[in-house]
Amino acid sequence: MNCCSPRTDHRTRHGTRSNGGCCCCGQQGGFPHHYLSKDERRKLLEGYRNNLKAELAEVEKRLQSPESED
Repeated sequence: MNCCSPRTDHRTRHGTRSNGGCCCCGQQGGFPHHYLSKDERRKLLEGYRNNLKAELAEVEKRLQSPESED
């Protein structure tokens, strides 16, 4: 599991050693790094693709609605 993402600041998400922060990505004495298998990477990418498709569908829907011309 990789909970450090570009959207979160690592220090904000996990704190520091002095305040008891730890990290699931292996930083600051947390859990050891977990390398994803080919199947795990594929599932993550498929989920990401599905989220992007849903987001695109919502954008298209908003562009088609007359209320989007505000």
